[in-house]
Amino acid sequence: MLAPVVSKRYAEALFAAAQDARLVTEVESDLMALATGVREPAIAAALRNPTLDAKTQKATVLGAVDARLRTNLVRNVIALAIDRRRAEMLFSLADAYHRLALESRGEAEGVVESAKALSEAEMRDIEATLSKATGKRVRLQAHVRPELLGGLRATVGSLRYDSTAKTRLAELREKLLSARIEG
Repeated sequence: MLAPVVSKRYAEALFAAAQDARLVTEVESDLMALATGVREPAIAAALRNPTLDAKTQKATVLGAVDARLRTNLVRNVIALAIDRRRAEMLFSLADAYHRLALESRGEAEGVVESAKALSEAEMRDIEATLSKATGKRVRLQAHVRPELLGGLRATVGSLRYDSTAKTRLAELREKLLSARIEG
């Protein structure tokens, strides 16, 4: 599937244009509106229908999201993608652009999972620790996963920290099973 590769290229070009126009935040907002729009079944079907002509596809997409767009940059990208038969990449464009915007601001997003809900203070401490480790300002989403038993697991980009009881027990089990018994 080429959509992620293509959406990354389009996102990079769009990000550069948005920087030049000083519209990075506005374009990001517009792309979130586009992402919401393309999740609607009728719009998704129109974009994935190879028998529809470009004019109909553009009218369908823009008809659904145009009122929520603040910049012509996103309108132009939608039209260009459809004209070039790259409409599929519109489904992942917002995510690709968002990653670029985060990177430019020195930010990163991640997930922290724990067996029980974490307090605001615990979240701040975890974010601060991961911010030091990554060199970026980290914002985390918390998920409760009772099957972890205890501890926590945090993922930011390719960095993963796992101190869950489930993982520790699995590691202990492996050590016990591989231990040599002399005698």
